[in-house]
Amino acid sequence: MIEKSKSVMRKALSSWDILAQPLFRSVWVASFASNIGTWIQNTGAAWVMTSLTTSPFSIALLQTAMSVPVFLLGLPAGALADIVDRRKLLIFAQLEMLVAAALLALLTFAHVVSPSILIFLTFLLGIGNALALPAWIAAVPETVERKDLGKSLALNSVSYNAALAVGPALAGIVLGVGAGWVFVLNAASFVGVIYALWRWKRKPTPSSLPSEELITAMKAGYRYLRYSPLLQNVVIRTGIFTACGSVFWGLFPSLARFSLHASSLSFGVLYGFMGFGTIVAATVLPQVQANISIDKRVVATSCMYAFGLLLLVFAPNVFVAYAAMAILGFSWLLTISSFNVYVQSIVAGWVKARAIGVYMLVLQGGLAFGALLWGSVASATGIAAAFCMAAIGLIASAGGAYIWPLYTDKKIDVAYSFHWPEPEVMPDIDHERGPVLITNKYEVATHDEERFLAAIGKLKGVRLRDGAISWGVFRDTERMDRFIENFIVESWAEHMRQHVRATLTDKALEEQVHQFTKDKKPPVTLHYIAEDYS
Repeated sequence: MIEKSKSVMRKALSSWDILAQPLFRSVWVASFASNIGTWIQNTGAAWVMTSLTTSPFSIALLQTAMSVPVFLLGLPAGALADIVDRRKLLIFAQLEMLVAAALLALLTFAHVVSPSILIFLTFLLGIGNALALPAWIAAVPETVERKDLGKSLALNSVSYNAALAVGPALAGIVLGVGAGWVFVLNAASFVGVIYALWRWKRKPTPSSLPSEELITAMKAGYRYLRYSPLLQNVVIRTGIFTACGSVFWGLFPSLARFSLHASSLSFGVLYGFMGFGTIVAATVLPQVQANISIDKRVVATSCMYAFGLLLLVFAPNVFVAYAAMAILGFSWLLTISSFNVYVQSIVAGWVKARAIGVYMLVLQGGLAFGALLWGSVASATGIAAAFCMAAIGLIASAGGAYIWPLYTDKKIDVAYSFHWPEPEVMPDIDHERGPVLITNKYEVATHDEERFLAAIGKLKGVRLRDGAISWGVFRDTERMDRFIENFIVESWAEHMRQHVRATLTDKALEEQVHQFTKDKKPPVTLHYIAEDYS
């Protein structure tokens, strides 16, 4: 039993071994410092807001101001991160947040901060966060080996949430000196990230194709979501969880200040216990992921989060409140990390930031509009009633595992396959010409027709997801054993992008189709480009 416990502990601690990789370590340390600044900012801003107003709705607006920019800019920011240098985009976002935090510090020192000013500058910080999030998450795989992706995502969650154990407590101490210094520390925290990003010599992926335009990239991101059922499921489940879970983020400042009668220091310590819960969760995350399916653990952690909400709102003393905060931190990190890793594992690299942008749009949208909802409920019925209703919603959300499952029966490999051969085309073809018709010719034995049609039907979503605007399969009227698959793409450049978007899972689907043809080989492929006959 002792040896088994030691083995479990070694596996649990294995997440930390990737800090031996210099690039990941330098970016992670800078990110951790910035996250401490973020939690100092969040704690200080919440405390200042509760000093300016007692309205639960107004206080909840602070969470909305931070989250709604991600809801508005999630997809555009994800598209930008896929078509521009992510490193430069991240540096720009950090500079924008530095300026906003510094301005808030100056206005606080001048004693001119009002609820509207605090909400507006929090909104500006949210804009920088919205620009940075998809690029930051999508850049993580570039700093580690593929086998360490799960560990890196877990440690990035630790960076954000473990800062919760340090930042709020530090904010509670600094608030005793003056609220303005809280915002100064946040502004200073962005400097280390900017320096780490500046030193990162990121190697851009070479391409002979022209860069995608922003609108085209956004359309491609939406198309990927539309034809990726697994991505749809995780987006829906994320929205449900965060809409209910946002009751904590929107109303905890009011609960702590006016129900628990917390001082500025104990206010920070309460957040710190939540951070402790996230550290424990991150430590056991690899073991949990290896032994419990994502559906089971999301159901379990959602119910655990609901229990934490009820325990917090009915806590008879501060020590029970500390335990409730640790439970909330533990279950929040496990749930959100499960969603994060799942999204990363089911989308291809070319659209990763856009998919993350959509995911973050829903996550932060749930926080933004959920905070407004629960703020309104609390104003009408009280904070305790709002927490109870949210807990009931989280328990009921367990049924989502049956309606929008996150498991898959087959292994998904989103690594690029590069198995499509280069087409033979006329010289110097204009990349913007189109639309383009692509046909694949198959000859199928009569006894294999049904299995062939079932197999090729699975390619519809793949073609449409990766760039086609229409798709179909046709039978030759002269030869009943001959079938033509065709699909249309808007431009030659977009079709050439299809060549590099294909994944190993896509390749496996195509090979299944080939097994039901007479020669069991790839089809004869022809390309046709539209002519201007006007």
